[in-house]
Amino acid sequence: MKKKLSWHSYPCILAIILLVWAVDRHPYSYYTLLRWVTSGSAVAAFIVGLQQKSVVWCWIMGMVALLFNPIIPIYLSRGIWAPIDIATAAVFLLSIFLLRGKTEEPDPPHDNRDRR
Repeated sequence: MKKKLSWHSYPCILAIILLVWAVDRHPYSYYTLLRWVTSGSAVAAFIVGLQQKSVVWCWIMGMVALLFNPIIPIYLSRGIWAPIDIATAAVFLLSIFLLRGKTEEPDPPHDNRDRR
């Protein structure tokens, strides 16, 4: 059985790039974009976690979505956000590998004749 990347992997990859880059200084609009992308990616991973019945990933991604939500933002200092951003990027990276979809490969055709 081969595993392929789930559809949630692509927004997670974008979130990882933005989260790692967020450690540097940027205009406020960048952090607003970061919140939208990160919370949206967390919701996508949450949905995949639901589909795979992974309660732990649902909780983790739910907390990430709440922490980065752009509607009611949580304001923390830059020194506090930097390690949170890196840790969140690591969580997204883990989710890409741990929430991969399983694809069934068809069995090769069997030859029922006796081979002698």
